[in-house]
Amino acid sequence: MKTKIKKKRLILEPWHLEELEAWFADMASNGWHLVELSKGKAIFEEGEPRAMKYRCDTFQINALLGQDKLEENSKLGWHYIDSIGYVHVFREKDYTVGEEIYPDSRKHAQSLAILKRSLTIRALLITLLSVIMITLQINTFLGNLVHSFLSNSGLLTLMVIITFTYLSFHMFEGVFHLSRLISRLNNGIEFNHNINYKRKLTWFKLRIYTALSIGVAIMLLISLGDLFQKNDYQAIPEHDLPVIKLSTILENEGYRNVTYNFDTFFSDYYLEKSSFFVPRQYELRQSAKVVITGGPSYKPTIWSKRYEVRTNWLARYFFHSLVEQNVKFHGPYELINDPQFDELWIRDTDGFSSFIVRLGHEVFVVEYIGEEPVEVILSHSFWLNSN
Repeated sequence: MKTKIKKKRLILEPWHLEELEAWFADMASNGWHLVELSKGKAIFEEGEPRAMKYRCDTFQINALLGQDKLEENSKLGWHYIDSIGYVHVFREKDYTVGEEIYPDSRKHAQSLAILKRSLTIRALLITLLSVIMITLQINTFLGNLVHSFLSNSGLLTLMVIITFTYLSFHMFEGVFHLSRLISRLNNGIEFNHNINYKRKLTWFKLRIYTALSIGVAIMLLISLGDLFQKNDYQAIPEHDLPVIKLSTILENEGYRNVTYNFDTFFSDYYLEKSSFFVPRQYELRQSAKVVITGGPSYKPTIWSKRYEVRTNWLARYFFHSLVEQNVKFHGPYELINDPQFDELWIRDTDGFSSFIVRLGHEVFVVEYIGEEPVEVILSHSFWLNSN
């Protein structure tokens, strides 16, 4: 009959030496005996339930001293099973009561030094890598803050920061855990070979599942956001829109003989989008041709945008990034103190008017090519009558 095999994921880390010993012993008492440690899994073989002791020793197995240690532990009545790095797992030999590998707790503490040194080096390297990756991600996010807000790339930045911060924390957590074990051993307190490992196991499972859930949730937000958002450039609807339409300005200014959407080089459009930081985004580009009796035709164009940012705090950062972006594209804007708005910046030159407004968590941007000054464009803005 083929022997039954059970594979269990190694949730516990190699530095949880007491917990690993208690777990393997508990499995043996239920008829599952450890035979291998491979690819992050512990492999157990079914057998008779037995009260079996396990011990975790730490040394460099490929060194001559390590080979001597294997022989020494074997003479003490311990059978070598497998290793996780510098951690080597032994169980009592059949029908043999094994002598303790480290009857002197101070020598046991010395043996853990190699594991602590290795873990400390890895923790420092991961922390250095984390700092580099997080710095690059933050610089990328801040380098094009407007794009980061309007797309879901900011969620990737958040995910990278959370992941690498957790990895660094987790590695140093292992270093501190070993430091506590070494301190206890130096004070004459031996390992608790029957420690309640299930509490630690449950806590680590909860942490891992929480981390995975957060990662999956972020990826789903990105994927679903890209899948369901309206990225298509629509024809401009006839009904009222949440942005300023060119027709509103021209009709209120008394223009007649107006033809809209005549531009074939830059297609006029209306667009609705969404992102995590800016859940509602509206954008309109509209042009017109006005026939003026006895004079040349007039061709005004408007780019009108509205952004509903998730919070006022985020809106302030987003707003100032928009101002900086528009200054680069169009030249300096002027800050205007107006009690109607939380913040207002305008640019008014011959043939070009533009303003950027923040009202709480909402941000409005209008760029107008035409003869009307910025005050006129503002006067026809719909929110003046709704706020």
